[in-house]
Amino acid sequence: MNDADERTGAQTDVQTGTQTQARAQKEAAAHGDLPARMPLQRWPFVLAVFAALAVFLWLLQPILFPFVLGGLIGYLGDPLVDRVEARGGTRTLGVVLVFTIFGSLYLFA
Repeated sequence: MNDADERTGAQTDVQTGTQTQARAQKEAAAHGDLPARMPLQRWPFVLAVFAALAVFLWLLQPILFPFVLGGLIGYLGDPLVDRVEARGGTRTLGVVLVFTIFGSLYLFA
């Protein structure tokens, strides 16, 4: 046998193996074996992880709330600081202005 025949034989074996594997997967799915059921078996685990995360965040709520509020103020105040900067003011002036506005909203609300 020459090299070309050996390569062709190896390719045929690989193709036959792939076809055999695909056929076995189809038969397993038709009979309701593992590949068809795998996503259903993950749902309890996924729900348990989300429930644990929700409980964890709920317990840390008093600690996380100031950080979330600070991020919200920064997110909402950044466009105002950018406008102050665009009109020739400094970024520090813009930040002081945003803190003054949010502070007065807090005091008068």
